Amino acid sequence: MGYGGTFEQWCKYQRDARSRALKHSRRRIDPTEPITTWKEIDSLEGKNVQAMVAILNTPGCTWARGIGCLMCGYTNDVHVQELTTDQLKLQIEVVAGRSAGMKIIKLFDSGSFLDPNEAGSEPWSALEPLAELEELGLVIIESRPNFMDKGSLLKCKEALGDIKLDVAIGLESASETILYGCINKGFTFEDYKKAAETAKEVGVGVKTYLLLKPPFVTEWGAVEDCSRSVDLLLDTGLTQTISINPVNVQNFTAVEALYERGAYRSPWLWSVLEVLRRNADKANEKGVRLMSSPTAGGKTRGAHNCGTCDLKLLEIIEVYSLDNDPGLLDVPDCGCKGEWDMLMQLRDRAWE
Repeated sequence: MGYGGTFEQWCKYQRDARSRALKHSRRRIDPTEPITTWKEIDSLEGKNVQAMVAILNTPGCTWARGIGCLMCGYTNDVHVQELTTDQLKLQIEVVAGRSAGMKIIKLFDSGSFLDPNEAGSEPWSALEPLAELEELGLVIIESRPNFMDKGSLLKCKEALGDIKLDVAIGLESASETILYGCINKGFTFEDYKKAAETAKEVGVGVKTYLLLKPPFVTEWGAVEDCSRSVDLLLDTGLTQTISINPVNVQNFTAVEALYERGAYRSPWLWSVLEVLRRNADKANEKGVRLMSSPTAGGKTRGAHNCGTCDLKLLEIIEVYSLDNDPGLLDVPDCGCKGEWDMLMQLRDRAWE
């Protein structure tokens, strides 16, 4: 490929891959319609409820337009160059029309809902149609920390009325080494904490995504980094939910190039279980929901084991993520666990 193996060269690969992705995309462009919606079960105040998930049609992550995170391909199919607040509001009106009886609505825009370059100059006003939904209890949006200023968060709250608001932040790791040298995240753990403190000050909840097995880290290093990051997050008292996101190999990314070279494997489901098991008791003590919903779980590009035990373990992870009962994580071994045990002996210090 001619990109060598340094971190800077992989960042260049990521930037060039995004340009190639735009040439392959055939996504329909309609700034007044969400890309897709679906219903799922989620947890709210300890109860399993119906949730609506909406992927909004926006220009996508501003950070990703430069280089972005090395594992992320979510913006590859985004073609809308500009989006007004009125267009965004029309999309959310469509979502509202499909959300009768929903207790939770999750608005994902492949970037930061609060970034005016992605979601219009006054994105908070686009939330107003959701305030009319009588049974709705929670709205979740996503944002990078630098857009979570006090004024924007307060305006979002005002638009939603009595409906609770959570902002999901893709922290990925509490390690500056991982954030800078493995992911190219573009912000620090301190940046995250400042944003989460601002959210707490104005009464907005925080959901935190942690990445399991970024590139250039062993299986052991991935488990250690993710477990340590959960522990540090629990100590801050700044997040109500921690979601463990195992890397899935997405098209037109540096991680995909590593995968095709045989230099990357998505994490084992045993690793997901190990991170949950190590932190389940402390999370319960702190009143923090610990969860995981592996994208492409059981497939070769997603978190997977041998194929024999994958569905069973994915079911266990799903049920635990709803109920947070640590007893659910005591599962029978499979023959492939021995291979995972051996891989866990290959240690590195990249996570420190």
